[in-house]
Amino acid sequence: MRSFYLVLFLVISGTAWGQSDSLPEYRPAQIPVISALRLPSTAFGTPIAASVLDSNALTRARAGMSLYEPLTLLPGLFAQNPDNFAQDLRLSVRGFGARAAFGIRGVRLLVDGIPESTPDGQGEVDNIDPLALERVELIRTPSAGLYGNAAGGVLAFQTRTAAPGWHAQALAGMGAFGQQRYLLGSSWGGKKWSHVATFSHTQQKGYREHSSMAAEQLNLKSVFEPDSNTRLTLVFSGVTSPFADDPGGLTALQVTENRQQARPQALAFNTGEAVRQAKLAAVFQQKLLHWQWGARFFGAGRTLDNLLPFNIGGAVSLRRAFGGTGVWVGYQTSWRPSFTLHLQSGLDAEQQEDHRRRYNNEAGLRGAEVLNQIESFRNLAWWNTCKLQYQKRWTALLSLRVDDIRVQATDQFLSNGDQSGTRRFGQWSPMAGLDYALTSQHHLYANWSAAFETPSLSELSANPDAPGGFADLQAQKSRSVELGWKAAPRPRLQWELTVFAIQLRDELVPYQLAEQAGRTFFRNAGQSQRIGLEAQAGWQFLPQWTAYGVYNGSDFRYHNYIANGSDLSGNRQPGIPVHTGSMECRYKTPRFFATLQLRRTSKIWADDANLTQQEGWTWAGVRMGYPLNMRHFKFEPYLGIQNIGNAGYNANLQINAAGNRYFEPASGRYLYLGCHASF
Repeated sequence: MRSFYLVLFLVISGTAWGQSDSLPEYRPAQIPVISALRLPSTAFGTPIAASVLDSNALTRARAGMSLYEPLTLLPGLFAQNPDNFAQDLRLSVRGFGARAAFGIRGVRLLVDGIPESTPDGQGEVDNIDPLALERVELIRTPSAGLYGNAAGGVLAFQTRTAAPGWHAQALAGMGAFGQQRYLLGSSWGGKKWSHVATFSHTQQKGYREHSSMAAEQLNLKSVFEPDSNTRLTLVFSGVTSPFADDPGGLTALQVTENRQQARPQALAFNTGEAVRQAKLAAVFQQKLLHWQWGARFFGAGRTLDNLLPFNIGGAVSLRRAFGGTGVWVGYQTSWRPSFTLHLQSGLDAEQQEDHRRRYNNEAGLRGAEVLNQIESFRNLAWWNTCKLQYQKRWTALLSLRVDDIRVQATDQFLSNGDQSGTRRFGQWSPMAGLDYALTSQHHLYANWSAAFETPSLSELSANPDAPGGFADLQAQKSRSVELGWKAAPRPRLQWELTVFAIQLRDELVPYQLAEQAGRTFFRNAGQSQRIGLEAQAGWQFLPQWTAYGVYNGSDFRYHNYIANGSDLSGNRQPGIPVHTGSMECRYKTPRFFATLQLRRTSKIWADDANLTQQEGWTWAGVRMGYPLNMRHFKFEPYLGIQNIGNAGYNANLQINAAGNRYFEPASGRYLYLGCHASF
């Protein structure tokens, strides 16, 4: 059976670079632009691994509770935890981010060109409304040469831009387990100004006990274009989630007894979080003959109150402020018609300050204070990138970034001594790639890159040796080599094959302690290695029928790693399956559309010792809709069925969890429906 799935996904492998309801005829101008590379670049003809999803793939007829489902269509990306909103969606790209105790680590998040990740590399997508998105780009090639710290991959979201005239939309959806989703949106596009506004409300009771949540999001975007060479973009986003309960991890026996139960300690300590965040940003860009320049400014504030399933220090209060600025200048020229040169150079400055307090968790109530410290993370960087094309056959891409990082903890709780301290991290991050066009429809490419990842402030503050200050952790460093083949041999057929090898030193690995089960600490592994294969393809085989698929093969292992006196060298890294595949088959006419999505995941190890594993599973879902167009009014009812086969799998694994509580069960089969109206 495993061989069958492997052959199936290799034959139909992958999503198309620009996934939409139909594949355009192959023309270079129609291949999606990859804006996250900063220089003008496309997914076809640039020596990096990149993919794009459009708004139809992201939102059409989906439940919309999270970005989990559409992002599984991106090669190289493994997603977990769509149901536990207290821990947020967990994403990893080629293993970067797999260690995250919560949220997203190791993958740089951007929204409209503005960092959504904090300067220390921690990111959450709870501030991103799927229905406000126009497209998403994924760069799988490590990109520290452009974005520095924790850029093992780049996930760049673009929100909708207003079309000419005034438009409005509304959506209402509901599903099993108390899921409810509502959205109101409006846009207006004029000669120089355009505006988009969306407001949404999401809530659920949850599949498991103690897993309810509620959240509201507001997104505003204004674009000013006085001429074709100048653009100013203003963005505001905000989210408030008054509660998101955390049911916690279970042992294998507890899962067998009752998949929907919460961990008893989760109920006793009322685990969960309340979050508020707001972000304001501005981006300016201008072209002047052969020159371009731009600047960006952003600032954000986030408050988090979190209850964890233990007594001492189990109530967390976090007040975070972060922001930054960046300026860049670029130059483009051609000579002897055969050569085209693009250059860019820029400066980035970012600052983050966390005021972290810990109190005892007294049965869900805040008790005595046990930690009070101010943590800061400052990053100054200079980056350069160059793209050189020769005869439209050779394309070279070079980048280099230099980061200077200062991390500081200022202890405000001095009754147990002063734990204040300062850490410095500095890194040069080069990248070089070369693309060669065998023909206009077949490209070969190769690249080499170096990347690094400092511990985040939350990882540093999780200090098992002292009640405050920072843990003694080193930055994780990696070197990556990648080879790929991109092809569009027929007007409606595209594919890409990529192989890569990554060598890592001082990889950051999570673990838990029995006396504080539920709190995650970190340590450095000696060396590790990741070897992988990614395949993606798209084929419109009939006018109404389109198929997509993606396959990932991952051989990720530790080398020279000793923990708690045990030699774990040669073991597979937990949290990442060896084989994953996802496939969609779409049928579309003017009056009806339907999509069948299949996913196959092989077994996943839950611990470094490779003693406990999650067995592999197959997931299937279908969604369909009935578009009705009445002059200026569009009305689209839709419905979907998730997990048709009622597969019993786990939505999340807590790596190296204490007490063997690794598993967070996923929901079984369920139905959702809704309606989207616009005019």
